[in-house]
Amino acid sequence: MVRVKICGLTRPEDVTGAIACGADAIGFVFEPTSPRYIGDRHYSALLKMAGPYVSSVAVFGEANRSVQGATAIQAIRFHRHALAGQHRIQTLRMRVQQPIESIDFESDISAVLLDAYSENEFGGTGIPVDWGYAAELRQHLADREIPMVLAGGLTPENVAEAVAKVRPYAVDVSSGIETAPAVKDLEKVRRFIEAAKSAG
Repeated sequence: MVRVKICGLTRPEDVTGAIACGADAIGFVFEPTSPRYIGDRHYSALLKMAGPYVSSVAVFGEANRSVQGATAIQAIRFHRHALAGQHRIQTLRMRVQQPIESIDFESDISAVLLDAYSENEFGGTGIPVDWGYAAELRQHLADREIPMVLAGGLTPENVAEAVAKVRPYAVDVSSGIETAPAVKDLEKVRRFIEAAKSAG
């Protein structure tokens, strides 16, 4: 069954709601240019709300950053620079369909996340990726025993089709389940998770 990560969480009620709806992982954004930037908010308290059986992912953009006191973080998702963490997830933000054989995969990664490219944001743009290309990348990574996470423009209405076509290890959503940036719609969260898991 496909796993689901709910990303860009900033409010306690969204953390508890995502977990109650069945999220496998929750994500917190530490990229200052993002409208979902967690900044100096009480992120340690939010992270600990996940408990022992829900993965917590810290999402970074261009810069190396430390997450002091964020002991509940179980994974680090980075965009360009390697960061220390229990698991490291490399993000590919595809402007064009780069030949898969030419992609520079980081060493010692736990997974690769495929997202759409935007000049303005590092994620949460609502821009979809090409699912045919994503399926090819997923197969390439499977041959190397690297899981692939699919992001980019996913919604409760299209995630089942995306999962059926791509067969990713997991799906990652942020803007597709919001009423406004950083404000999650828990009914959309519930429908997204149900649709993803029923398809995968």
